[in-house]
Amino acid sequence: MKLNLYNITEEFNALEEMLIEDGGEITETHDQLAGMVRGLLTQKTDNFVSFVQKLEDEAELASQHIKRLQAYKKARENAVERLKEYAGFCLDEIGENKIKGTLGEIAIRKPSMIVEVLDESLVDAMYLKTKVEINKAAIKEALKSGLEVSGAKMSEGKRSIQFKIKSV
Repeated sequence: MKLNLYNITEEFNALEEMLIEDGGEITETHDQLAGMVRGLLTQKTDNFVSFVQKLEDEAELASQHIKRLQAYKKARENAVERLKEYAGFCLDEIGENKIKGTLGEIAIRKPSMIVEVLDESLVDAMYLKTKVEINKAAIKEALKSGLEVSGAKMSEGKRSIQFKIKSV
């Protein structure tokens, strides 16, 4: 028999059918078959839990690796910025706006115009951006307390399956 949860479930169902056909009388054969199926289920459960734990460990390892790569990327970006500042300093020192090499050139370009806000409270409302967000926590509390909230209702969320590894 192939060891998967579906087949093990089918075995439980077949065992139940056999029990019904035998008038509900539990025989030694029933006990042996039930023990075998429970053993298979225990083994499959352990395999499932181990595999889920392995995937979770790999996800955590990937997360740590991503953090290291982000730090590596940030360090490289900072190095590029420092080199650009140094090149600008050198161009200023020699009084040039551009120098050319055989592979490329380094040039200082005129800065673009930017807006500098001195006091946000004085800026007219027509220049403000607003983002409307629904406060689901507040709606949940209102619905729990019996209030009616137009356009919202309480419903059952997605069930969660937990895998726990027993401590040794």
